[in-house]
Amino acid sequence: MKKEAAPKTEATPKRNKDLFYKRQMQIIKKATHLFMKKGYAQTSMREIAKATGIDIRNLYYFIKNKEDILFLVFDMLHKPELELFEKQGHRRSHRAVERRHPRTARRGRTQPG
Repeated sequence: MKKEAAPKTEATPKRNKDLFYKRQMQIIKKATHLFMKKGYAQTSMREIAKATGIDIRNLYYFIKNKEDILFLVFDMLHKPELELFEKQGHRRSHRAVERRHPRTARRGRTQPG
């Protein structure tokens, strides 16, 4: 008799995604500290691996290269400001629509343009 495979649950991919994100954040935080202390050019991937406690071969599973870390650091530091600008930009565009088309904006519909 063949044994049937156990059904896969939805929690496994989410858990893996959460673990992946957690490890990336750990790498980003340690790398940020090293970049500030030694500078970007003087910080090696081996030093980042040592600081995070992640084997250098496994480190490349979570990030592509040192430049990728730099971009992730930049995103992490600037994400709150970017979200604020996007939120304010959305409000401004909505107000402009209300000024141009006050009746349709109140009904929740906007005309193209």
